[in-house]
Amino acid sequence: MRALVFQALRFLGVGGVAYVVDTGLFNVLLLADVESVAAKTVSTAVAIVVSYVGNRWFTFRASSAVATRGEAARQVVSFLAVNVVAGGIGIGCLRASRTLLGFESALADNIAANVVGVGLGMVVRFVLYRTVVFRSTRVVAPDAPAQVAVSVSVAEPVVSAERAA
Repeated sequence: MRALVFQALRFLGVGGVAYVVDTGLFNVLLLADVESVAAKTVSTAVAIVVSYVGNRWFTFRASSAVATRGEAARQVVSFLAVNVVAGGIGIGCLRASRTLLGFESALADNIAANVVGVGLGMVVRFVLYRTVVFRSTRVVAPDAPAQVAVSVSVAEPVVSAERAA
C-alpha cells in the first residue's frame, strides 16, 4: 500500500509539471500572437512528451526499466491511446455541462473541463498507466514452483601464514 501511495504522489508530481508546461507554453504562445488552437495543440503535444518521459522514468520506472524495444513501442502507443481517452473525458464533461446542464459561462466551462474533467481524467490515467501502459512485463507461470533465496554464511577459520608453516 505504501508503494502505491508513493507511486500516486510521483504521478501527481509529473502531472503537475506537465500541467505547468501545458498552461505556461500555451500562454507564452498566445502572447507571441500564435492562434489559440495552434497554441493549445503545440502546448498539449509538448506536455504529453513531458508526461510520458516523467511517468516512464520516474513514476513507473520499475516496470519501464525492463522494457524491450517492442515493449517500449507498445507503451508509447498505449500511452497515446490512454491520453486520447482521458482527454475525451474532459471534453465530455464540458459538453455535458453546456448541453445537458445548460451552463454557458466561462467559469462553468473551466469547472467542467479543468476541475471535473481533469480530475476524472487523472484517475483514469493513473489506473490505465499502472495496469495497461507501464504494467510489469515479468510473467511467472502459474505452475512454476516458488523460488526462495536462502543466504547461508559459514565462517571458515582464518589461518595465518606463520602458523600454517
